[in-house]
Amino acid sequence: MLERYYLHLLNSFPQFGPQRLSRLINYFPNYEAAFAASTQELGEAGIETNLINHWLSYKTSLNLEQEINFNHKFDIIISFEVLEHLKKEAIPNIMKTIANHMGTDSIFLGTASTREMDVHFTVENKEWWLNEFNKVGLIPHPDSGEILEKMSNNHPYNWNIATSILFAMKKK
Repeated sequence: MLERYYLHLLNSFPQFGPQRLSRLINYFPNYEAAFAASTQELGEAGIETNLINHWLSYKTSLNLEQEINFNHKFDIIISFEVLEHLKKEAIPNIMKTIANHMGTDSIFLGTASTREMDVHFTVENKEWWLNEFNKVGLIPHPDSGEILEKMSNNHPYNWNIATSILFAMKKK
């Protein structure tokens, strides 16, 4: 299951097309090792030096498993059908990232799927997710009932209300 996760991450880098991905998998024992490779190892695998630097920068920006700091507060943070794709041990960092980028009047809108799938690493119930949000000082928005009703009735997104948990959160 994790191999598909790392293949997806590698494949999301636009400059890693079929030829470069083939070099990586021919050099490394698996996609996880290719994802974690050092500058030297990537060079030995045949990845060009200029692309290595771009990849390392890109990899840092997409690594939702680490806490990220954009040095900015956002009015709205939206995350539809993302949280369940993260490994459970990464959830505390993504929660910190969300909370650290919210001001006192900010709102987080999001979903988490409850469907078991090979690409869903954290499938939990609503209480579990609310507890994770609460650990970083986020609670349901006072208007969350109305917000969630509007979201569930008018969503143009790729999620299913019957198998997704909806969140509208704010800072305590």
